[in-house]
Amino acid sequence: MRSFILIVIASLFALAYAQGSKGTVCGNQGLLGNSRPKKFVGECNRSDSWGVLSSHNCFDRGGSKYLCVLSGVATCIDGPAKLKKLNMEKGECFA
Repeated sequence: MRSFILIVIASLFALAYAQGSKGTVCGNQGLLGNSRPKKFVGECNRSDSWGVLSSHNCFDRGGSKYLCVLSGVATCIDGPAKLKKLNMEKGECFA
């Protein structure tokens, strides 16, 4: 019985660690298109889009801006140094 409890506790810790290491998952519903008004785009110019990437992969490929939608609010993060530290997934990367 003790070993079963220890296995359950170890599994819960492993699950909590795995979920915490994923970072923030953006709620982007697709790439920016021509229908988006300029005020929504901010510094993220749709013609510079490299598609959906994680923030660290965006940084590794030379991206300088990252668009992430959280709770229905789009935010364009500008600056390569910020991208590396974001730990975000499923956002849109820009040159």
